[in-house]
Amino acid sequence: MKIYYYFQLAVVFFLTACGGKNQEGNSVLNTFSNTVDTIFKKSEFENGTNVKAYVVIPNTGCSGCISSAETLLKTYITRKLPVRFLLTSINSYKVLKMKLGDSIVLNKNVYADVNNQIYKTNDSLLQYYPVIFYMDKSKRLTKYEYVEPDNPDALSHLYQHVKM
Repeated sequence: MKIYYYFQLAVVFFLTACGGKNQEGNSVLNTFSNTVDTIFKKSEFENGTNVKAYVVIPNTGCSGCISSAETLLKTYITRKLPVRFLLTSINSYKVLKMKLGDSIVLNKNVYADVNNQIYKTNDSLLQYYPVIFYMDKSKRLTKYEYVEPDNPDALSHLYQHVKM
């Protein structure tokens, strides 16, 4: 009988813990969606812009993770793949332009968040890892994942999502 009680308690705890995480995830998605709506004109979505994902790249944090995301940025912009990049936590816009080049920073699919709007409105996001936000076919944000050492396949997940 005692084991049954502990089992029930464990099930309730597990369900409660998972529910909270899902609510936090939905909150992050909703807040990011609102931020993106203010950054990019809503009409761009309605006029057939085929954005499948957003990648937020901070200027400081996990250097290897950020370097990988910046390499991805250069590749995706060159190939014109349907991904928007948001560069944030920018210390110097001038240094950013020298580092990535004018053709990247001034591209219509790149937004340089000089006011740190993304993290100001979404304080639940970890600020030292790049984060990928995925959109479904109806142009709603559905999930997000960090590009971090514990998630080495994040960039390949993005590539698979974009190719769908």
